[in-house]
Amino acid sequence: MCEACVLSGRIMAGAHMTKSVFNRADFSNAVLARANASGSWFEAANFTSADLSHARLIDAHCRLAVFDGATLAQVDARRANFRRARFDRADVTGVNFAGADISGADLRTAEGLTQAQLATACGDRRTRLPPGMRVPACLRSR
Repeated sequence: MCEACVLSGRIMAGAHMTKSVFNRADFSNAVLARANASGSWFEAANFTSADLSHARLIDAHCRLAVFDGATLAQVDARRANFRRARFDRADVTGVNFAGADISGADLRTAEGLTQAQLATACGDRRTRLPPGMRVPACLRSR
């Protein structure tokens, strides 16, 4: 458990952080490439300009998290909760959003986002997407 921890700028590449609690933690400018944070809690965490490339966020809880300018290329985010998360200018190239809940998330300026990625996720009417993109509605609340 490391709630509200300041881990800004830390090199944590390849770290094993599964089933941990990092709510409100500051990971801005941190390197978390190839980290495994499956099943962890990151509610309202700050990942501004962090490198999460090739990380595992399977079943992670990232509600209200900020990923502005972050690199999430090739992240495995199956079944993750990104409700009301922000992805301003984040690189989401190749992110696996299968089963992820992006309800209310702001992905309007996310880079590398494709309709194919969105087709496997779910959202709601508050989800903000680039023009012309759509996400299926979530069938149940998480």
